[in-house]
Amino acid sequence: MKKHQTSTLDSDIKRVEALFAAGQAEKALTLLGEIVRLHPKNPGVYVIYGSYLHRLSRPEEAIKAYRKALKIKPSFWQAQGKLGELFMALGRYCEATECFERVTRLEPAFVPGYVHLAESLASQTRVEQAIAALDRVPSSAPEFSAILRLKAIYQQRSGLAKEAVDTFRMLAERMPSDPAVLNDLATALIRAKELQEAESVYKKALALADAPALVFRNYVSLLLKCGRMEEAQAKADEVLEKFPQNPEAYISQFNVSAAAFDLDAANAHYRQAMRYGRETLLEYKKRSDSISTQDSGADTDPDPLERFVKFWDEQLADCQWATYEFNKNRLSCALKPMLETASIRGFAPFLSLRFPLTNEVSRALSREAARLA
Repeated sequence: MKKHQTSTLDSDIKRVEALFAAGQAEKALTLLGEIVRLHPKNPGVYVIYGSYLHRLSRPEEAIKAYRKALKIKPSFWQAQGKLGELFMALGRYCEATECFERVTRLEPAFVPGYVHLAESLASQTRVEQAIAALDRVPSSAPEFSAILRLKAIYQQRSGLAKEAVDTFRMLAERMPSDPAVLNDLATALIRAKELQEAESVYKKALALADAPALVFRNYVSLLLKCGRMEEAQAKADEVLEKFPQNPEAYISQFNVSAAAFDLDAANAHYRQAMRYGRETLLEYKKRSDSISTQDSGADTDPDPLERFVKFWDEQLADCQWATYEFNKNRLSCALKPMLETASIRGFAPFLSLRFPLTNEVSRALSREAARLA
């Protein structure tokens, strides 16, 4: 009899899934309600019910369903996890943390539980506790490499640059032939101001047959940071020859041109990056759209890329103006365009390590801004 009931329940759940897939959400939910009434002591049914309520943006009802499952079976860690995920989606991070703590106690071998716990803690800016949660994952776990990377990221968020380097080193020891891991290690070394070792790690990554264009681009940025323009240009040419249709290759060329203040070439290279990088284009399209709403012609301009390039040209002009005023020792005049440029983070790559003015000029301007404040 029990086997027959299980078979019927399975077939009913499949009917629910089919109704949802066909876009008949209300019919599916009605059927689920009937299933719940027929199986009032089955905690798994309430979890399924809660999952569909969540998908239909009915979070409070979903919470009640998950809690009903836990009332029937308090040790049901899957229900705790689902409830925690829902609290995370609602921004109720403290309650999510409580759920994920219970998950890790009920099922210590479930590694995603520690990841979710760390995420909920980090969302409350409790980053040190997030790191401690990840430290509870045993090194024998198959997911341990991913845990190390996440831990290093949290360490960087906390300003623990040297600790992040140590963690990335551990990861590189486990995955010595992964160029992405070596790239992460080199980036961490740069943040820790260990430039010589960073260059050595980049070279190891670039020696791998599957080294992506991103590693080349980051190495070019490091060479520029060290003031080695000729080497940077040579490496940028190499990556362009190797990856002629990769946006990262054109970003490398852009960085070199921008560092040399060849703004026409920089803009041309960035246009090529936009041409070949659909994801990059979509990212900058969003930023361009948000900025262009301030422009009276934004609504009638059909080409977001052209709007971006126009904005980009203006920012390069601001950069030139700021440098000119700085060289004339007119800091307050130089400050205005620099602050306007820096106010849109991520939209001005020349304000990062890639552009010479970020060293002497931006530090002087920062001091001037602090004095004026």
